[in-house]
Amino acid sequence: MNLRKKFLTHLDAKELQLLNQIPEIHIKNGTVLFDQKQPYYIRRADGSPMAIIDTTGSMNYIDDEANMLLTETKLIVRRGAKYFNTLDLAQVEEFTINKFIISNWLQTSKQTIAPVSYGLFLMLSCIFFCCCWPLSGWWFRRHPRIATAAVTPAEILITVSCAAGIAAPNISYLLLSTLYLLIGILSCKGTSAKQDKLNKPNLLAVLEEDLHEDAHSHAT
Repeated sequence: MNLRKKFLTHLDAKELQLLNQIPEIHIKNGTVLFDQKQPYYIRRADGSPMAIIDTTGSMNYIDDEANMLLTETKLIVRRGAKYFNTLDLAQVEEFTINKFIISNWLQTSKQTIAPVSYGLFLMLSCIFFCCCWPLSGWWFRRHPRIATAAVTPAEILITVSCAAGIAAPNISYLLLSTLYLLIGILSCKGTSAKQDKLNKPNLLAVLEEDLHEDAHSHAT
């Protein structure tokens, strides 16, 4: 929940400043078509360059703090301090990007926060449940079912609180999931114990039956 708020706040604070700098870029048959003064810089809030567009050929590598460089035929992306990934645009037949398209992408990313957070929350619940595995002695196939059931009430509460604009303490979601998880553990352990007791053979009855059969065979 807290990560979701921080992410959305970060997008709202940064997107306008960046969107106003994004020009319209056309790529046709692997060639970038750009009619602005070059090199064109897209800068961060602190003024440092984040991306550079230069189709004139005067820049073929990144030598500053920029993360991306778009040339006439390639997109170069920084990967660490000294490493870069180069994407050849030869396979791109036709593509257009501008601030309106990127704005739609950002809005879509905001809408996908909820399912992504559910998957993350479920993964953390499964990790916690697997840590309890040695103490429970169950098969692994039971774990995801109980973990999913345990995390669902908290996710419903998160969805309702987000829709209503109500912020509940983060610890409440964790406590709710933990409570349902413990209930599931105790319930399944009790069910397993009863099932094992029902399936457990009566050795005394089997032994008495064997003795009775032996006595009957000797008598005949």
